Amino acid sequence: MDKMFSSETGRRAILLLSWFSIVVSLALGSVLFGFSIQDSSSAAFGFAVTALLNACTSFVVVWGYTGSQNSEFLQKELKALIALGILFVLSSVFTGIKTSYSLAMEMKPEYTDQTGRNMLLTSAAAALLLGVIAFSQLILAIKMDSRILLTDAINSFCGSLVALSIVPSYKLQVYFPQLWYLDDIIGLITSCFLCIYGTIMLVKYIPLCVRGNGYELSE
Repeated sequence: MDKMFSSETGRRAILLLSWFSIVVSLALGSVLFGFSIQDSSSAAFGFAVTALLNACTSFVVVWGYTGSQNSEFLQKELKALIALGILFVLSSVFTGIKTSYSLAMEMKPEYTDQTGRNMLLTSAAAALLLGVIAFSQLILAIKMDSRILLTDAINSFCGSLVALSIVPSYKLQVYFPQLWYLDDIIGLITSCFLCIYGTIMLVKYIPLCVRGNGYELSE
């Protein structure tokens, strides 16, 4: 069970970190989404989707840890986890369709020198920021015994990896244009992860919701 009221300092730290995660994820996701449209980059689009999901997950943490009694929080958390699982699966389908279409039509990324450098810097910054956020969330999740925060930490870490993967993908395409499909491969990997992650959440939490008499978050 979540020990959300065992430490008021911990609760405030979780709320502060979650709001910071929301702001960072939305800002970076918006920038990379712009690059995905401008340069036809499936990898940048995959990160934008992951960043949006990360913001949603962090918002769920804020929602749960703001003014709820423990039993009420558990019920809200369960419903939110199921909703996030559905969102993950739907996002994976959308990302997969877009990336598959890009591969089938051989829509190669069209990086200019300036936009390429900007995307490279943004991706590196995103990888660093989300990595720091993920590590901080992991530490707090362990100390507060919070499964929803642990889920948020995993999502932040995956967002960091997706952002980091854009860097070598871009550099390889600059020197080896025939490897243009690497961008779409990253998009497909992101899509598969979202689908698997979302499915696991649904399989785990829907039965608990059906029972309707509370739940225990355990391994």
